Amino acid sequence: MVVEYAVLSSPLYRHLVNEDAFAESSRHFFIAMVDGYGVAVGSDGKRVPKDVRVRAFSEALALMLVEEFGKNPDTSKFPELFDCAAERIDARFKHLIGEVDEDGCELQTLGAVVSCIAVADGVIHLAQAGDCRLYASNDPGRGYRLLTTDHNGRDPRELARFAALDLGHRLRFSLDRLRQPRLCWRKLDGYWTGGLAVTRGFGSWQNYQPMMTHVPEVLQFSLSEFEPGTIFALCTDGGSKIVQSLFIDMGSVGADVPMSCVMCALQAQLEKRGQNDDVTILLFRVVPE
Repeated sequence: MVVEYAVLSSPLYRHLVNEDAFAESSRHFFIAMVDGYGVAVGSDGKRVPKDVRVRAFSEALALMLVEEFGKNPDTSKFPELFDCAAERIDARFKHLIGEVDEDGCELQTLGAVVSCIAVADGVIHLAQAGDCRLYASNDPGRGYRLLTTDHNGRDPRELARFAALDLGHRLRFSLDRLRQPRLCWRKLDGYWTGGLAVTRGFGSWQNYQPMMTHVPEVLQFSLSEFEPGTIFALCTDGGSKIVQSLFIDMGSVGADVPMSCVMCALQAQLEKRGQNDDVTILLFRVVPE
């Protein structure tokens, strides 16, 4: 089998950095997709948008994951792969966000959600921590199938995980203006900070532990469960609506449609819908040799 694939990555603003990153193996079909996030407070007390530290963090993490997979290209070892990458990324970046306020709380956050994907022996192997999403085309009902679940405060499995932790009354969920749960921590003065929309990922040290974890959810999808020629899309959350629109508009995409045509349709969807976040989308399909 041969994996045909292409990647589109677009920053929200051309004059600011793209906080997404991806890296690919030169020997195997293995791709690491990273969606970085972070908040830095400038000398004027205002938040700094699109911090270059986040871009550096995302790029380094994606490369580390590919490097570690190259050392041991075993899809059954995805949790160990994430452990190794977490140890390396902590050692490299933790000192960069050590600045604290008078209460001893960090002034900055720095982290990323991650998905790693590989195809071997007729199976798609996915390891994810956070809210990158995997879609499949050719669904007869609505044009696409969402194959993953975001790790956040609405996931019953995550809530069950939290119930087993000793949180010490310093971590909780609060709803943002869109009624989405965000993980918050309490400062020494009793003030509850703004928080994270995800509960798994890398970075975001100290204050969000032990709720925040880099341990991935590992999933397998047999290609025999999908129609021949099915196109799959792995995307950061900013690309979800674009992927959905692409698959709905294209309907059933045949295996004989060149991937270049599909990418042109994807670019057209991006221009048509616009974007409210950085966007990174991997399209791929598996065809006979």
